[in-house]
Amino acid sequence: MRMLRHVFNGNHGVRTPAEYFDLGAVTDEDDTGTTNGTTRSPLVRLAEVETQRDLLAVKDALYDGHVVIVYTDRLGRSELTEQLVIDELLSAVRETDGDIVKKVNGQIIATPGPFAVGRDKIGEA
Repeated sequence: MRMLRHVFNGNHGVRTPAEYFDLGAVTDEDDTGTTNGTTRSPLVRLAEVETQRDLLAVKDALYDGHVVIVYTDRLGRSELTEQLVIDELLSAVRETDGDIVKKVNGQIIATPGPFAVGRDKIGEA
């Protein structure tokens, strides 16, 4: 639950791998999504976007069929604007028949088709 609160509560700053509890160690999964020699796909990927290269990597992940949670809180110090990132991701989402939402805390959740992002919180009608 600690990881979910950290990911979704808007607590942004420089993140380190130590801030996440790696459940892969419990399930014998490596960081490529491989469990016991079997590749599991799609993955939910986390990304911080600061450069054009970061943005291209996020788009590649979408085209590869992965769900991506993008943090844009560091854009103030980068060459990109939030609107440019949103426009580029919208284009990739349209091409993959996916979905995209922006949270007020600077997170963008982008999915390729056939995935969609629910707009209601779990437990609310």
